[in-house]
Amino acid sequence: MSMGKIVKFPLKKVKSTATARTIETGVIYCADNLEVMKRLPSESIDLIYIDPPFFSGRKYETIWGDTVEVAYEDYRKGGLDSFISWMTKRLDQMHRLLKPSGSLFVHMDYRAIHHIKTALDKIFGGGTSIDSGSKHMVNEIIWSYSQGGKGKKSFAKKHDTILWYAKDIKKYVFNCKAKEVRGSLTPHKNDSSGKNYGGRMGVDKDNREYVEKWGTGKKKLYRYYIDEGKILEDVWTDINSLQSGDSERVGWDTQKPKKLLKRIISGACKDGGIVADFFCGCGTAVVAAHELRRKYIGCDISDKATKIIRKRLAEIGSDCKEVSISELSACQLKRLNPFDFQDRMVRLLGGEPSERHSGDGGVDGKIISDGAPIQVKQSPVGRPTLDSFYKHLKAHGRGYIVGTDISRDAYAEMSRLEREEGLDLKLLTVEEVLESRKLKEAA
Repeated sequence: MSMGKIVKFPLKKVKSTATARTIETGVIYCADNLEVMKRLPSESIDLIYIDPPFFSGRKYETIWGDTVEVAYEDYRKGGLDSFISWMTKRLDQMHRLLKPSGSLFVHMDYRAIHHIKTALDKIFGGGTSIDSGSKHMVNEIIWSYSQGGKGKKSFAKKHDTILWYAKDIKKYVFNCKAKEVRGSLTPHKNDSSGKNYGGRMGVDKDNREYVEKWGTGKKKLYRYYIDEGKILEDVWTDINSLQSGDSERVGWDTQKPKKLLKRIISGACKDGGIVADFFCGCGTAVVAAHELRRKYIGCDISDKATKIIRKRLAEIGSDCKEVSISELSACQLKRLNPFDFQDRMVRLLGGEPSERHSGDGGVDGKIISDGAPIQVKQSPVGRPTLDSFYKHLKAHGRGYIVGTDISRDAYAEMSRLEREEGLDLKLLTVEEVLESRKLKEAA
């Protein structure tokens, strides 16, 4: 099965004042989303949905093959103030990227949503006016689900909040006839037959049943067709959270139901429009967008996430392109979780990461051009590391070891292997990998 193309090169920078609206779609970026967004043209996206970290303090795991790995930690060092500042920089870029008719959906829980709403009011109000910005909020959607744990010391916390903001409140898209945004009409509560909808029932010339009801003060008579249903309210109770046994599950802790994303995308993005998710996770938003005939852009800093996304898209016939942007500093790279650090360093060397992170025999990836083995250590490399890597080096004749530092005895053994056995081993620090990458990109 095709897993899409991986393209590793830095994008040309686009000034934040750019007004070009052409943008490449069918792309998954593996990078810090702020760096990606800064390079995309202004007013180029129809709908942005994000399901960012909830500031819960939890570690989330993903299942990959027969292993369980930490996908990301949902916290920000520096506390809530740091988290809000971190999010605000990204929300400001999203506002810039939206077309005048575009919409932003921000999906969070109770821990920080009120702070994020205030930040959005400022951003959509031009940076200063909260009152003006609040007028850009189309809906505060409550996604209420019944499944999960029960409350013992309080009412059970059973909902997330999704804030819908429009770039221009007079131009945003709402496809009110889309089946995904409509629900069944509710029969009158006192009607035992289930066919009386509390108004004047009738059938039109096409034999379609309807009910007619007067508006407030009987100023206008509204007709509702039974087969069309009604536009849903802003409290959604008909979509449950995914459980461990659901067939839709792909092994990502915070995965959201595809039905939820299809409702949002169908309702607020025109057919053929561009949908972006800059906290992509396992990629439900981009999968839903492709199935709904919308174009997509995805981004996640986790290599594991982008692998899952590429696999899901390949299964539905979308051959996406993955772009890895090598803009993280050495310090930022060293702070990644161990598996993301490992995969990122392999890719910076021009390699393909191993499918497994445990039981891989010490080979974390292979150079794409010739299959040379790569081992990555998020720690200093000493002579014992070379000894354990020797069989792989001997089998191929050349290889790479990357670490945060290289000891003298490791360098001495590298020289001996080259001199006495003719083996080509390269020992590289994180800084040296980045410098080598920059030289290749400049060539």
